Amino acid sequence: MPRVRVWEIPLAAGDGNLGECVSYLDPRERTRMSRFRTADLQRRFALSHGAARVILAAACNLQPAELTFRAGQWGKPELADLDIHFNLSHSGDLALLAVSNDAPVGVDLERFPDTLPASALAGRFFLPAEATAVASSPGPLQSRHYVRYWTRKEAAGKAAGLRMDQTLRLPVASDCGSFLLTLPPAGGDCRAWVRDIPSAPGHLAAVAMLGPTPFDVSVTGWAPVGAEQPVREG
Repeated sequence: MPRVRVWEIPLAAGDGNLGECVSYLDPRERTRMSRFRTADLQRRFALSHGAARVILAAACNLQPAELTFRAGQWGKPELADLDIHFNLSHSGDLALLAVSNDAPVGVDLERFPDTLPASALAGRFFLPAEATAVASSPGPLQSRHYVRYWTRKEAAGKAAGLRMDQTLRLPVASDCGSFLLTLPPAGGDCRAWVRDIPSAPGHLAAVAMLGPTPFDVSVTGWAPVGAEQPVREG
């Protein structure tokens, strides 16, 4: 069965690994980092992308600074000349990196504040059935339902390399935490399997893989120094 490994990367302030992560970045990544307006945003970028390089390099038997990235469809980063698939998402002080040797993957992580105007947003961005499902949910659950649908759409859209307007039209109002989704023709295989995955308190997350086959997933904590520590299983 295909498999996806999702790494949970902490981005909290005070991480002593920041300098090391910055040293792994290539000139283009450092330029992107410098464009963020605050030191806090620059730190999160460096930690998430530096950790991603460490994880991917270990999977490829390379050094982190040796990895070369290229832009795929709609700018989705890919590893040049290496048959490994990955996708990175971050929200606040946490990032997720999905990695697979089997097929293109996408992952999305979002926080869900209780004050989110979920019903209005769903009516603006989602399909009618999804907007109705969000609006008909009890008040405290509307934000959760909205963000759940959003993470599913983003994960599938990123796996396929879709534009945002295509991503928002993906039908994801399933009562199951794992389901098959039909994609627009631009999605290549035209199908993706989508799974909700466990996440940190106050967050929701989903991962998707191109193709019609269900996949196994594990969520593992990443520590800059020392052994990895599994924290959740999907």
